[in-house]
Amino acid sequence: MTTTTKRKLSLEHAQALQAGLKASGRGGLKGVEIGRARALRALRWVYVWGWSAPSLIESLEPTNRSGLAARLVRQGLLKQHRTTAGGGVRDVPIFMLTLTELGENEVVRHLDEMDELLPYTPRVNWNQMRHDFLVQRLTLQAMQDDSQLVRSVTTDSVVRARGTAGKIHDAIWTDEYQVRTCVEVELTPKRNRELDSFVLGCCKSLLDDPDARLRIYSDSSALLKHYSARFEPYAKFNTWKRDNSRHWIVDSSWEVPESVAGRVTFHTIT
Repeated sequence: MTTTTKRKLSLEHAQALQAGLKASGRGGLKGVEIGRARALRALRWVYVWGWSAPSLIESLEPTNRSGLAARLVRQGLLKQHRTTAGGGVRDVPIFMLTLTELGENEVVRHLDEMDELLPYTPRVNWNQMRHDFLVQRLTLQAMQDDSQLVRSVTTDSVVRARGTAGKIHDAIWTDEYQVRTCVEVELTPKRNRELDSFVLGCCKSLLDDPDARLRIYSDSSALLKHYSARFEPYAKFNTWKRDNSRHWIVDSSWEVPESVAGRVTFHTIT
């Protein structure tokens, strides 16, 4: 194994190099500002999702430069953790990133509104890591897709922190026309009461916002058919309640409104 040492530049050489970078538009104050902006966007991404992965951080912006995640870890703004299934399960990152206290402070001091302030207490569900990674990746792809025009994102972590009532979607994308797209990633089948509650919650979200849409993603064509059938116009589902013995029983039956069914689309994760 060999080691290398950095060659120390003379003051004159360093000044000449800096002047050349400024003249070429690569570096100087502008370069520092761009680097800080990239770093802050990465930290804010981790802040609103709770955690992220190095590959997602590197893909936040189209650039030829790499190593942003590693740099933020070295600077003590992010902490890197080895995942339990990383490398053995597809779409589970080998490493995950969370904010350090210093990183959280850096995000908070740049917030524009107090409404954006969240309690940062990331609780990672290892069994759901693949699901959560795919939600982030799909969101990032949507933000970079000019056809979808996504301009802002509300994560499930933000919704939970605010204590919002109703269905908590995996993510909500808002486009430049302020139209909301509710996003659900389904990797395993829901059945019985769990499935009925899912359909009811999604229907209520769309009924509350007549312009909203729902996109359901899965990497299984069988699952997409399974969910698609439950969102057909007038498809029946049940509402549930607990009886005096605290057992779940069917309360009533509903139908999927035609106006709701027409705003639900199904997409294969590739």
